[in-house]
Formats: sequence, structure tokens, C-alpha cells
Amino acid sequence: MPGFFSHLPPVVMLTAFLLTGHVSLADDSTEPIQVVPSGDYAIYDRIVQAKFLTSDTTLVFIRRLTATHIGPEQVPFRRRFFDENQFFDAALPPTLLTNFLAATLRPSRLESKFQFGVRYRLVSDFNDGIEEARGAVRPVTLATEVAEPRIRLELSRVAYTPTRDLALVYVGDYRSDGTGAGFLVLLHAEPSGWEIQDTEVVWTMR
Repeated sequence: MPGFFSHLPPVVMLTAFLLTGHVSLADDSTEPIQVVPSGDYAIYDRIVQAKFLTSDTTLVFIRRLTATHIGPEQVPFRRRFFDENQFFDAALPPTLLTNFLAATLRPSRLESKFQFGVRYRLVSDFNDGIEEARGAVRPVTLATEVAEPRIRLELSRVAYTPTRDLALVYVGDYRSDGTGAGFLVLLHAEPSGWEIQDTEVVWTMR
């Protein structure tokens, strides 16, 4: 798959990147946490329905704050990460990538506005009172080999091109057996709604 880590195991690559990328992002704790705009939920719903839900899914746990880091190694979203890995064959519009990096600098708060057709629960952490969630992660494909009745997702803010014809989202999928994967999902606007154009695997954990 284009853009996938080709020379090092994903966990090694993420760890190395974390150790070598010493860019500090200021955390202004006095700045109020923004709320995710209502219009973004149609995109979240489309991704969850198309890529993660199965006929066996009974409950979806979603982290309440949007993702600002990548995977279990907690690598911040940075332009260097995209430059080195050439996701989507390095064909992302520059404005879309710039907007994505800006949108993922700080967390925003998700609200109960999802409509993907399955019960869900917003949680601060997958370990908070949820016996089934153990901070797990696994190298999955978009169609998992073994369906789980409960899935655990983290979502980034949605970034758009200035004309809002393309959108980019990061999704982390954490599984109860200690495995999982992270994805970048590129969508394009159609008269009928948002459609998924392409997906890249960002990290995997065995």
C-alpha cells in the first residue's frame, strides 16, 4: 500500500521518530477546549459505518477528546512525518495538509451527535471503568479478521480544503487483545454526501 512504512517495523519507526523529532508544542492550559463543529459528524459517521462497523458490533467506545498524537507511541502530527512517509503518494493538496496539522495541534471535545446506527459511549480513556478495553492496538486491515462486538476508536478533528471538496481524518482503532492500527482517511464531497476516496495505514501494533 503506498505510503506504508517500508523499511522498519511500524512500532520501531514511530519510536525512532518520537526520539528524533524534538519539536515542542506549547500547551496553553488556560485556553478553553473547543467543541467539534456539528458538520463534522457526518464525516465521522461515514467513516465508522464504512470501515469499522460489522454486523456483530453492539457498542462503540469513542475517546471524548480528539486525537493530537499518532498511535500508542504518542507521536505528534508533524509535517515531517508526512514528508517522510509520503502518504497518498504525496498527493495531498498542501492546503489540506496544512489545515490538518493546524486542526490536530490541540484537542477538541466530541459531543453525542453521532448517528452511525449503533450504540456508542464517549469516554475519557478506554480504561475508565471499561473492563473490556485494555489500551489495546493491532495491525488490522480495514476489514478485521475477527469481528469484535465492542470497538474502541479515537478520532482527530476533520480538516478540509478551502473549497471543502476534500476532507482528511485520522482514526485510531484499539482492540481488546492488545492490537490495533491507525488510519488516515481521505474523503471527497459528492452531491449525496461525503464518500471515502482513499485510506492509508499509519501505524500497526501486533
